Amino acid sequence: MSKRLFVAIPIRPEALLLSQRAFLMSNLKEETINWVKEENFHLTLKFIGKTSSKRIPEIIAALTNCCSKFDPFPIILERVGIFGSRYHARVVWVGIRENKQLQKLYESLNQEFEKIDFSSDRQNFVPHFTLGRIKNIQHKDHFKRVMERVENGFIQDSKVDRIVLFESVLTPEGPVYNSIQRFALGLVAK
Repeated sequence: MSKRLFVAIPIRPEALLLSQRAFLMSNLKEETINWVKEENFHLTLKFIGKTSSKRIPEIIAALTNCCSKFDPFPIILERVGIFGSRYHARVVWVGIRENKQLQKLYESLNQEFEKIDFSSDRQNFVPHFTLGRIKNIQHKDHFKRVMERVENGFIQDSKVDRIVLFESVLTPEGPVYNSIQRFALGLVAK
């Protein structure tokens, strides 16, 4: 049996992030956007994809080893943006300020996965998390004006103290994320 897996940092939303999301949802309610539920906010570190359940123990070992090398660290969520152009947007996201510890965690994770024969991601790591997936924008000028009004600076501090191995189950109502195992940073002696 196989599972659709990914590794992510859960994001706990605070007041400003929730108000930015509410503003967008309220002002873009005529557009076709699948908004991510706040309990599903996460920063993906690695999308593993369809994987045999038999490989989960070695994935857990790799993640345990990776997390043992890092102590918890802060990140800063800033700016709301889009992937695609203002007139052909595909995703609404929240960015993460450049962070050396986050970059090192990402690189260490990839190294651990290479050891168990999972290839590294070929794309540059652009830390962000998805607020909404855009299906269709009917009022492109209005969409552009709304996006210009959202926060372009600091949104919230967040603490990276764990990563999670998730299974993504695709349903007609959207993906459901089931936690397979949580990994606290810094719990094993270095």
